[in-house]
Amino acid sequence: MPDNSTSIEQSGVIPFRIRDGRLEIALVTASSGPHWTIPKGHVEDDLDPHHSAAKEAYEESGLVGHVQRRAIGTYMYEKRGKPHEVAVYPLHVQEELRRWPEMLVRKRKWMSAEEAASRVKNAELRCCIQDFNKTIRKAIRRGENVRGAIAA
Repeated sequence: MPDNSTSIEQSGVIPFRIRDGRLEIALVTASSGPHWTIPKGHVEDDLDPHHSAAKEAYEESGLVGHVQRRAIGTYMYEKRGKPHEVAVYPLHVQEELRRWPEMLVRKRKWMSAEEAASRVKNAELRCCIQDFNKTIRKAIRRGENVRGAIAA
């Protein structure tokens, strides 16, 4: 029987960029198999959750950029019989590295927000991506600064 009393705290990012006025999201393959997910991991003791999430993005996807301080959502999943709660932060990608620590064990792929939402298995993560897409689409339609729209 899984221990549901306490969940393991993790943080992750939705790495994004705007290309031709459209939101693109990068996903990575999971360490446990070929399915797509966001870069995420345990919150490191010496880092705030959003900085820990940005570090995971670098290690798992080779993507570097500006991470927001405020989570845009959370989702739960179970691993090895234990619940994990992931706080999700937007990462506006400014640099895409050719080489990164986990490049031999993970694939990275840019896709539309709609495709990213359809590729992830976790329904709560899918909702985080869809909600983020709505926020960004509204900001683009209004001509707003994307960073400002997600920080508000």
